[in-house]
Amino acid sequence: MVGAAACGSSGDAEGPAQPTRRASSVVEEADPAPVRAIPKNPVARDLKLPLDAYMIDSARSRQIFLATEELKQKCMREQGFDYVPEKPIPPAGPLGNELRYGSADAKIAATYGYRLPPERDPSAQKKPPTENKGLSDKAFKVLTGLKPGERPKATTLGNSDRGCVGTAERKLAEGAPDIGDGMAAQILSQESFIRSMDDQRAKKVFASWSGCMKEKGFDFKTPMDPAKEFTAAGPPTTAEKTTATADVECKQKFNVVGVWYATETAYQNGAIRENSDQLNKLRTYNETVVKAASSLN
Repeated sequence: MVGAAACGSSGDAEGPAQPTRRASSVVEEADPAPVRAIPKNPVARDLKLPLDAYMIDSARSRQIFLATEELKQKCMREQGFDYVPEKPIPPAGPLGNELRYGSADAKIAATYGYRLPPERDPSAQKKPPTENKGLSDKAFKVLTGLKPGERPKATTLGNSDRGCVGTAERKLAEGAPDIGDGMAAQILSQESFIRSMDDQRAKKVFASWSGCMKEKGFDFKTPMDPAKEFTAAGPPTTAEKTTATADVECKQKFNVVGVWYATETAYQNGAIRENSDQLNKLRTYNETVVKAASSLN
């Protein structure tokens, strides 16, 4: 999907995955990033991080998906193959940065523990069946540029080796700057999260949170740890809901989310300053693709 690499706000029950690549120039400050303001127990789902502006939200991601499928169908027909546009996966998951800093909503914690309500739980959503299950090897090659089971050699968006997928990506991105694989904002966001966890300001409130949890009978070092204890399928147990409720209470007592968010915001602002050229290209690319997709939908 075009722009998929630049889609979505970050945040899940265990925080962003550790980055495997780095953007062109990542901020490497000797001193801690300066924090300007610390909100008091903010509503996590309403929080906006600076790098969110360089990513595509779920609504626009769906719009791009639909446009890409339409263009893939057109490309396949031009080459003599049938292709039925795939249906988008039902929207699910955290709202914005809702779970970026772990469980933070008392009502959700008391009812669902470390999970999301069923209507937003990705594991509870049924993925639509593929519309193109019977594609021949030749048709698959035309569609993707690959043989069945073959791994792509290039991840650059719009690459000519990506068959009709690449054709669709190039069509939507006409006039946009080259952004490689489009992962710059995600990588910087992952790095800012990791760096914020290692910042002494965050560590101080983590220690206070940990002491509060210990007083309630739980032994965890950081707010990312409790959710890892409850990964089994099925409804949340009483133990999970009790733990999550204590977790949120201790976060609120020491304003963990507010301090952590402010700390990460500082690191993200620094990353944006150091990577402004790359990120501005990414934003222009995203705006171009969204505009082209909206003209097709």
